[in-house]
Amino acid sequence: MNIALTGATTDLGKSILTHLSRTHTIGMLTQPGFTYDAAILGRFFKDKDALVHCAAELDLTPKKLEEYVAINALLTGLLASLSARAPRPPKFIYMSSAMVYQLPDDDAITRLARQFAVFCQEAAARDGQCDLLRLARRFIAQNNWFPFARYNGYTLTKYLGEAAALALPGAAVLRVSNAYGPGYDDPRLIPRLIMGRLTGRGASYIKERRDFVYCEDINRLVGAVLKRDIAGVIDCCSNELTSVKQVRDTIVRLTPTAYGKLVGNQTAPKVSHGTLAAPADANLPDIIGSPQPFGEGLAATLLYHKAQCY
Repeated sequence: MNIALTGATTDLGKSILTHLSRTHTIGMLTQPGFTYDAAILGRFFKDKDALVHCAAELDLTPKKLEEYVAINALLTGLLASLSARAPRPPKFIYMSSAMVYQLPDDDAITRLARQFAVFCQEAAARDGQCDLLRLARRFIAQNNWFPFARYNGYTLTKYLGEAAALALPGAAVLRVSNAYGPGYDDPRLIPRLIMGRLTGRGASYIKERRDFVYCEDINRLVGAVLKRDIAGVIDCCSNELTSVKQVRDTIVRLTPTAYGKLVGNQTAPKVSHGTLAAPADANLPDIIGSPQPFGEGLAATLLYHKAQCY
């Protein structure tokens, strides 16, 4: 297949690129910043069989709401609207987050998602330069009735991105939960704990249980969605909850000569999944079979970071 990929410099994107490039031809959209030319983007989709959209503002350091809206929501909406106008629309795969389940069942959010879909269609209809930050400010101002400050900007805008993607026939949304694995360098929980231990800086963590998903399982899922043309919402979770304290204990046990202290904080409050997002059409084990056992994946990840550190 001839596949377009965004976000090739992100952890998810780099890993997916390595996996898919073994058997497919990959074209990458690597333009940084917030300004895009609609005509160039339109040509980017020419003769593409699929678009795998990984580009995102991550929930790692605080960002302004307009930045989250620009990249996570408006870039997704722009890509979806332009791909729909292609002579042969590519299959659209959007890498989302399981954090959307933290959103409540709220009529206001549903209304905002509808307004956003219309806004994206109108913005994509205009040829020329698309300044995503300017469009984000306009969208926020036009919807000042919505209590944006009440919600996590990353979570809300990933859901708005989903709404734009799912407006396309045959689109697939992959809700990824706690991705980890060799090659993932962003300061997510597991790399942060490992590097804190190896370098002596130490690291803190919240005492909770998480569903960790190994990088190769995510890659295989993307490949299966492409090959089998699966559509709808897919829960990219392993269905194996693991205590973060257990992760800490394993890292300490496997690094006996290191000295960084890994300190647990008070247990995080439980977050119930809202009913805003409909139940997923499928989940990772249904599509690829048994995911990687967490112990094996953690060992491979630790070896990778040891090699990088030493």
